[in-house]
Amino acid sequence: MNDAEPSTRGPYLWTSACLSAGWLLSMAMVTYLVIDPLKYPLVALWRQSGRALDAAHAFRVVLDHGTLLMPAVVAMAGLLTIAVLVTERQTAGISRALRSPAGWLIFGAGLFWFGHAYLVPGDLLMGDLGNHIALVALRLRALTHGHDPYWNNYQYLGQPVSEFYAPTTFWPITILALAFGPVWATKLFLLLAHLGSGLAAYALTRGYGASRLASWLAGLIYAGSFAHLHLMLFRGTVPNALSLALLPLALLFLHRTLAQRDTSPYPATGLMLTMAVLLINYAPFGFVAALFLAAYAGVMLLAGAADWRRLLQLATAALATLGLAAWVLLPAALASRSNAGMSGDRILSLGLPGWETLNHLLLWRAWRTNYGHDSSAYLGIVAAALAGIGVGRVVSRRIAPAMRPPAAALILLLGLSFLIRGDFLRSIILTLTPFAALGGLGVQAVLTRFGGARHTPALLAGLLLLDLGPTAIQPQARTDLAAVEAAGAYLAAHRDEGRTLEGDTGSGRFVAVHGGGADVLQLYPSAFVVGGYLQLAGPAQSVAERAAALVEADLQTGTHLIAPTEDLLCQLRVKRIVAVRRTRMGLPADIPGQVDGPLGRVVEPDCHYAVVFATVTGHASPETGANGRPETVAERMGLDRLTGVAARLLLPQPLSPATASLMAGGAMPAEPPIVRAYHTTADRVHVVLSSRTPGFVRLPEQWYPQQRVLVNGRLVTSVPDVMGLHVVPVAAGESVIEIAPGTTPGALAGRVISAVAGLLIAAGLLVLRRRGTHRGTGRAGAVV
Repeated sequence: MNDAEPSTRGPYLWTSACLSAGWLLSMAMVTYLVIDPLKYPLVALWRQSGRALDAAHAFRVVLDHGTLLMPAVVAMAGLLTIAVLVTERQTAGISRALRSPAGWLIFGAGLFWFGHAYLVPGDLLMGDLGNHIALVALRLRALTHGHDPYWNNYQYLGQPVSEFYAPTTFWPITILALAFGPVWATKLFLLLAHLGSGLAAYALTRGYGASRLASWLAGLIYAGSFAHLHLMLFRGTVPNALSLALLPLALLFLHRTLAQRDTSPYPATGLMLTMAVLLINYAPFGFVAALFLAAYAGVMLLAGAADWRRLLQLATAALATLGLAAWVLLPAALASRSNAGMSGDRILSLGLPGWETLNHLLLWRAWRTNYGHDSSAYLGIVAAALAGIGVGRVVSRRIAPAMRPPAAALILLLGLSFLIRGDFLRSIILTLTPFAALGGLGVQAVLTRFGGARHTPALLAGLLLLDLGPTAIQPQARTDLAAVEAAGAYLAAHRDEGRTLEGDTGSGRFVAVHGGGADVLQLYPSAFVVGGYLQLAGPAQSVAERAAALVEADLQTGTHLIAPTEDLLCQLRVKRIVAVRRTRMGLPADIPGQVDGPLGRVVEPDCHYAVVFATVTGHASPETGANGRPETVAERMGLDRLTGVAARLLLPQPLSPATASLMAGGAMPAEPPIVRAYHTTADRVHVVLSSRTPGFVRLPEQWYPQQRVLVNGRLVTSVPDVMGLHVVPVAAGESVIEIAPGTTPGALAGRVISAVAGLLIAAGLLVLRRRGTHRGTGRAGAVV
């Protein structure tokens, strides 16, 4: 198909392309320099006026907070808009540029426009963005401070949620963070993945034989659909940025493997590598994507568009994919033995889409988006119309015979994407890929029918921009959180004092932060009770959630913490309760407390001990603690809240009779141990205490099976109590206790498999290179 006719050649085409690209960049400047700065006073006015903006007041706010640069930027964007329209009307320069290689400039600027919201200054906190940026911050701190990047006292310990979660996403971001910091590194990664996803959709549509222009518009549909931006900025599912960029490539490599007439190994190799990265990056999506591609291959084979002998090549690629992905999947499976498993129906299930889902796909709701697991959001009504034209061409068989099987397969995949469900699956990615490709085929049909008209390319591109362009204006990042950032730095500097329980008072009452998204405070290395990834882990997490709920209930119904709540907080070594009020810190004045630097008003539980000490252990069901009402554990232990001495420590598994009591007769010690030092770092807990009697010390640290506990340099066995906290035996005298990360079976297997996988990849590349050299030599010999 001829993309560049003689009439579309000439230097003036690049001028038209530069004009169009400059216009799109000027519109991005309007977002950065006008809309973003003005959003803060306008949002404040909106809140003050009961969420009903008055036009006159809003205009006055704009005048009060505006700068001389703002009208200049708006005027420049307006002039460029007029210039683009006049140029197209008088010379059809934009349409001609879109028919030529100069259109690459317009395509690139369009991709940037649809992703320019990532670069809005400030912190990204919507959905899981705070959690994911916190993961980057912890990895970065591990690199710069020289400790284990997968083990952190402030982040779920060494559980697979960190070590095996999207390494192909978080390690590249961490490398970028060495230069740009965690927040900007995440933004740059999201923008690069966004640009790459548009290029991948272009390549896929081009691989189906569509023209360059049709493929460009397919790329803009894929990258420009609000569903794409919504998944990143609103849901904050950062690992899916790479999934969005790779799925079209995987489908392209599969199509080429099936459709090729020779036995070239390169398409199958590309399929193997992209699928391996999809599995490593986010296993639930990778597994479903493999089934998705298998359905495509099935249609192609059954329709006779591919040789059945390709099954052997596909099977080989599948085995190689699993071999490469085993680098992460096998260690994760080994490590997950100590953690809750994931049932199959949570990964994948089938169900008919409801009206609400379809409604969200076809109607834009700005920020009022669908927060279900499928993450449905606006695809674009113009894009849907173009995809509908593509489907119509296939159904009416007005398409090249060679394209009928793959186009039918795309329609099948689009239908399947509406049926697929999963708690950890963002099925909108499965929808977007065939949707954009069918949209590209629809564009090709329009160009075939009306391509002779002068303005058809510009009209198609303009309609897409009119439909989807406004949805790309999403200044979600925040620069008004300096007070919260100062509080986070303060907590990190005082982390040895104890944990922090965080809440929010933006609604006028205290609401404890639970296990949702992390906020700005949790980007700093400090220990929190609950919230995001920086919280107590294992069975202790249930205790933490209960403690947060009790504090919330106490401060909402009264102004003081009741005794059982305070006892539980003291056992978790909670130093302070803090609150974030939108952009400020501090609890309301009606809650008695004290001002603690940049934290504002805080509540400090009345705690007199750092550890709990007993000479006797007793057996109790987990329902007594982590799985029940942990606020009653203090009473069941006979805990003295002034000294931290207990009559007994409650364990879910009884100790042997020889070690269950360390004093004759199990007498209760008269004096508590003296804690001389309690120091925590990212991967160590260091406690120095002295006791007159031998006994058991319960440390307020979450127990995990692969931790190493040393007492005076000797390895000892630590067991969890009913709340999932460490119970350590100590002798009389001074004891230096250190908790350090151990080597998990998963981590050990990961190192071995990484080395083997690296050798296999190197060997495979060497074989491919030699085969390519032999082929080149053979062809050269034939020519001679």
